Amino acid sequence: MKGYCIDSDILIDYLRGQSKARDFLLTSSKEKALWISIVSVVEIYSGLRF
Repeated sequence: MKGYCIDSDILIDYLRGQSKARDFLLTSSKEKALWISIVSVVEIYSGLRF
């Protein structure tokens, strides 16, 4: 299956509420499937503050 692999920078911006990241993800998801690598998942979790 083809699609876009989304980098952690985009995901972090989205989680911080940045509208450009949200708009990018919404537009991209209409074109193709979006994927997140396990490396990006680990980067997101390692940056969380509990």
